[in-house]
Amino acid sequence: MLISERDRRKTIRDLLEDAQGERFRADLISGALTGLTQSMVFSPEAREAKIAEVKGEIAALDGEIATKECQKRIG
Repeated sequence: MLISERDRRKTIRDLLEDAQGERFRADLISGALTGLTQSMVFSPEAREAKIAEVKGEIAALDGEIATKECQKRIG
C-alpha cells in the first residue's frame, strides 16, 4: 500500500510540474503580447508550495518504505 501511495504522489507531482511548465510558457507568450502574465493574477508561490508539499510526502513515504523494507512491485 505504501508503494502504491508513493507512486500516486509521484504522478501528482509530475502533473503539477507539467502544469507549472505550461504556465511558464503561457506567461512568456501572454507577457510578450499584452504585458500581463497569468502569474500576475494567480500566485505562482501557491503552485510551488503544493509541489514542495507533494515532494515532501514522497520523501516521507520513501523513508517509511525503506524502514519497513517493503518489496518493490514487479513490472
